[in-house]
Amino acid sequence: MVEFFMHYLHTPLIFLIVVGVLVFVHELGHFLFAKRAGVLVHCFSIGIGPKLFSWQRGETQWAIRLIPFGGFVRMAAGEDGMLLGLVKGQELWASQNNDGQLEQIYFYEKKELIVGKILEVELGSESYVLLQDNEGVSKKYFLAPNVTLYKSDEDGHKLVSYERQLPAKTTWQRTCVYFAGPLFNLLFALLLFLSVAVFFNNAVELSLLEALKSGLIEMWHVTSATVLGIARLLSGMGSLNQVSSVWQIGQVSGAAARQGFSVLLKTMASLSVSLGICNLVPIPGLDGGRILLAWVGAFRKKALSFTAEAIITLCGLGAVFFLTIWLLVRDVWKVFG
Repeated sequence: MVEFFMHYLHTPLIFLIVVGVLVFVHELGHFLFAKRAGVLVHCFSIGIGPKLFSWQRGETQWAIRLIPFGGFVRMAAGEDGMLLGLVKGQELWASQNNDGQLEQIYFYEKKELIVGKILEVELGSESYVLLQDNEGVSKKYFLAPNVTLYKSDEDGHKLVSYERQLPAKTTWQRTCVYFAGPLFNLLFALLLFLSVAVFFNNAVELSLLEALKSGLIEMWHVTSATVLGIARLLSGMGSLNQVSSVWQIGQVSGAAARQGFSVLLKTMASLSVSLGICNLVPIPGLDGGRILLAWVGAFRKKALSFTAEAIITLCGLGAVFFLTIWLLVRDVWKVFG
């Protein structure tokens, strides 16, 4: 029955299921390790682009987005104040607590409150803003731990405390959070290879131990081949013609489904290995690049600013996006050109 069902499933549907599962597993690794480290996770998203639907569970919003080629876990990383409008040049009105700290900040006029234009903002272990009043006098104000930012009377957002942001964690903790995504992909692939070896190996009668050994060997072969292929590509000994586009991955997934459920599981396992290993390549925007930047900051004894890291990451993501589109156009042109 399963074989009959898989035979008639359409290739795009199979591709969406495979990609969705692998992305979910990858992002789940980041999510669980971030929560373990005490980092606030704002959003867990499958897909990118506009939201199709979402729901709130605890502190985290879960979302399904339009474009299925990817996903993300958005953690508190020092950018919250910037996203809410706490940026240089912004005018604000604010009230103080008994300690003189800014407790409530408004981005619209409020009478009888402190008013000023932001000259400098620091969001860290000691968060503050340097304000210039209407008479040109500058003064530094520290932010209360529970400071709330308002864009309207009904739209108040508490600024995440520094202790719950990713930059506040040790280099090892951040490394674990970044590494967790690829790790979960590799563990998921191992589980699939072992499952196929134990439950779908009908060609030869194997004991449980022999089946497990067979699954481990296949996992080793696929992982080592993937690492070798990436190493050859990065060293200039390989060719981009050996790199698959999302089009090819979709075709392979559909063909595997038509051959049977066990073949689809092995294909999914191989893709999960590729996703995990590729994400460890030290390119900004990938998990390996994030790990590299974390340790660069550790050796400098000063972490990169949020802005600097964001620019580096966007450059890396832009390069990856360009390569993805180029590979897709290349393979589609081969078919229809």
